[in-house]
Formats: sequence, structure tokens, C-alpha cells
Amino acid sequence: MISREHQRILRKMAYYSDQQGIMDRYLRDAKAWQEHLDRSKKFVLDFAKQKKAGDLAILGSGWLLDVPVREPVETGHKIILVDIFHPRQLRHKLKKYPSVELLEHELTGGIPFQVYNWLKKAKKEVAKLPDELDYKSFAENIKADYFISLNILDQLDGLIIEYLQRNNIMDEDMIMKLRKNIQQSHIESLPPGRSCVIADVEEISRDKTGKESIKDIAYCVFPDAVRQESWIWHYDMTGDYKSGKQSYYKVQALEF
Repeated sequence: MISREHQRILRKMAYYSDQQGIMDRYLRDAKAWQEHLDRSKKFVLDFAKQKKAGDLAILGSGWLLDVPVREPVETGHKIILVDIFHPRQLRHKLKKYPSVELLEHELTGGIPFQVYNWLKKAKKEVAKLPDELDYKSFAENIKADYFISLNILDQLDGLIIEYLQRNNIMDEDMIMKLRKNIQQSHIESLPPGRSCVIADVEEISRDKTGKESIKDIAYCVFPDAVRQESWIWHYDMTGDYKSGKQSYYKVQALEF
């Protein structure tokens, strides 16, 4: 459970409005998103089907757009849906599944709160952000037999970085170190032999002339996979996300 004080900080850092923004973008581009959502669900289902019935934690469950619920439950799994906030309409929808648990949890292990408190201090005196942070991710707080990190890897650091930039913290070396440490800590918290991850690894922008630019957005080292797939997510075909450009993500799915 997230404390009221931590909820206040997350609200200031735009976590709750960002979650609503994801749904708004989906509603604008639902057809373009469908292949990505279907492939994410299938990878999750294939993972769950081959595992003995147990507690299955889905990290980053969001609006359940990419989350299969009924099928894993029918095969005997208990599902633990983990996210910052679970929308009221989803809570109502999931009441018919007694073996689904909703857990509100911040998945970096507290990095947003550490950054927020550091920034208050940094305005008064010089401080070195990366040396002060405890990158413990979620490992100490969530107990389950299996873990699925679902389309959240680059989101773990994204809003934190945006908050720092809004407060004129633009040190690129510091920001890159922060990104790498958050993502690597997350990956290392996933137990080998019991986990899978689906993550955006590249952002691709295409202008009206067809010219593309590609940016890496996964800064961690992934473990060796026993099964993996990749595909392109048609994220924004309207030019709304990046003015005048279509935006795509290369998605990597790995079981390890």
C-alpha cells in the first residue's frame, strides 16, 4: 500500500496523470495498438501455461490492455496485479475473480521519493544524486512464484527523468546513470527460471518524407533467454506524440 505522503509525491511527479494519458492515447490509436497488445498477451499466456499453478505477479498491469486474466485463472494461477494505482472501473470488473489480488506498489523500490527529497535538498546545497540512491527495486516487497514485467521497463525511469528536467536538472551523465541503474535493478530483481519481461528497447520516429530516427531506450543488460520474440509496436500514427511524425517502438519479449 502506498502511503498518503508518497501518493502526494507521485501526483506531483505526474504518475497518476500519466496513467490516464496511456488510456487516452490507446483510445486514439486502438486499432494500431492491437497487434502489440495481442502479442504481449500471447507471450504472457504461453509463459503461464507451461508453469505449475502458483502466484503470478504481473508488474505494470495498468488498464489490463495487455494483461490476460481469465485464462491464467482458469489454469489455477493466482494473479497479483501490481501497479501504482488500479482504476476504479477495473476494480469493479475484477470482483468476479476471487483469485486476483490488486497490489498498489511503486516498482523501483522508492527511487521517485528519494529523488523528490534529494531535489528539495539540492536547491539549498550541492548534492550528488546517483551516489545517494538505493536501487533495490521491488524484490523485497512482492512475493510470488512467477514474475512478468509487462511493458514498463522504460517507464520506470521516464517520469523521474522528466521531473528532474522540469526542475532544470539536465546533467546528461547523471541522467544516463540513473536510467541504467533503475532498469538494471529491475531486471536483476526478476528471479531466473521464473520470469519473463516484455519491454520497449528502441523508439523509432518517421517523418512525412519517410526518414527514420532510432533511439535506444533500454539501457540494461538482459539475461540469456530460453525463449524470445520481437515485434514493432505502432505507438502513434497521428503525429500527436511527436508533432508531424509517426512513432513506433521495437519490443523485445524474453523468458529466462
